[in-house]
Amino acid sequence: MMSIEELLRDHQGAHSDLQMDYFITTRSGGTVYGMYKQALRELSGRHNSLKTMQMDYQQALQDRADAHRGWGFTARQRRLRAIKVQKAQIAIDAMVASIAESERERDRFLDQCRRLKAEVGELTPEKRAQLDGEMWVYKIKSMAAMDYITGGRLQRGTVELLQCVPNVLRRPLLDEVCAKDAAGALSKWFLDYNADMDEKLLPERGE
Repeated sequence: MMSIEELLRDHQGAHSDLQMDYFITTRSGGTVYGMYKQALRELSGRHNSLKTMQMDYQQALQDRADAHRGWGFTARQRRLRAIKVQKAQIAIDAMVASIAESERERDRFLDQCRRLKAEVGELTPEKRAQLDGEMWVYKIKSMAAMDYITGGRLQRGTVELLQCVPNVLRRPLLDEVCAKDAAGALSKWFLDYNADMDEKLLPERGE
């Protein structure tokens, strides 16, 4: 019979590669620029978290060392010292596992950022504004498509967001999301979108 420790070796507490590639970066980003922004957001969060986790780890090592140095004149005191050492070691083991998972996630998003940066290129203010507009067009079209798929009509939040975008973007969007065949056309576009994005941009399995 397998022990708990043997079974827990298969436990992955953080995101899988598939989740990071498709359910986070691709789903949240949409366009190449949008995916780059999302990957950068994820990378930044993990990079900063790892700094804190490393400091917590050093503190846990110090706590274990302090527990080892504690005096135990009575049997009860020695037992309490042993418990403190064990608790400190449990905390250290958990931190080591968490740091390893966070480093794996950080490295995945770092690889995404590098690949996507090669596609996005240099970001001048003008290019960033253009790509930002394209990203929001994608997001609003996606919202409209989901509205049609799930409810058969545009929802209030989509209409309000559509009304907020600059006029130069709004008119083409209105023509597309309010067309007679918009429900069918947008639904097909949404479900087919980015079918080959993994081949072009995202890390290959096994790298």
